[in-house]
Amino acid sequence: MLGKILLITPIIIFFILFFAFNYIGFLKKFNSKSKSFPLILTSMLIMIFFISLLTFFAIFDGYSIKSKYTPPYYENGKLIQGKFEE
Repeated sequence: MLGKILLITPIIIFFILFFAFNYIGFLKKFNSKSKSFPLILTSMLIMIFFISLLTFFAIFDGYSIKSKYTPPYYENGKLIQGKFEE
């Protein structure tokens, strides 16, 4: 659940920042030079956040690459969850 929330977060942040830059009036002096500045800035911020999020999951995921995954299976009519084993 937390992983899904963290993957959806960049999209939500993009829309929040985009509307904040356009309708609150923040960075108005830059808008006179370039109309697409808020879009470019928010896109860059979201890409940086997304790359750092993927890097975080790659480093601190908690699972060893050498561990073996056992998929979910039925045992005596009960579903046993999948798990990683060393």
